[in-house]
Amino acid sequence: MSCILPLAPMPVTWPSRGVGSDSMIVIRQEFADVRGERAIDSGSATRLAGPLNEILHLQELGPNWNLDGARPIASSAVTSAANLLRSVEESAFQQGVAWEAPEIGPVPDGGVALTWEGGTRETLMICHPGEPNAVECIHREAGGLSVCQVLPMPEGVRLALWTLDND
Repeated sequence: MSCILPLAPMPVTWPSRGVGSDSMIVIRQEFADVRGERAIDSGSATRLAGPLNEILHLQELGPNWNLDGARPIASSAVTSAANLLRSVEESAFQQGVAWEAPEIGPVPDGGVALTWEGGTRETLMICHPGEPNAVECIHREAGGLSVCQVLPMPEGVRLALWTLDND
């Protein structure tokens, strides 16, 4: 498994270069949604702005960003990660599960990693380039073995909620 380092939250800004137009459209739509057009509650904007911005800024990483041949972060992975994040936040709110933003980081294949921790559970989800409907998930509960699966996005959302709903 690759080493994934979380990025510090950044102010909501738009990078001037290195961001695919498809990703910009999706991310701008997500920001519009959390500002009230589609948001379920007023706290969505606060909960999602920082993590969405972190995901967006990953596209500023160029080729070889890890000095070991990493690919630039793909627009498709950014789009998938933003959609996954939004779905988890929305489902958590609907089901009364306490929301915690994930740690967000780049993956050498051009993907985006989201890591949630809750009580005795942790889940790493990787949105790989070109795989908009699936997410690689590695999860475990304290004392147990790690399980690695490729799941459809809705199952990934359920797994994130399983992780968060663990006090």
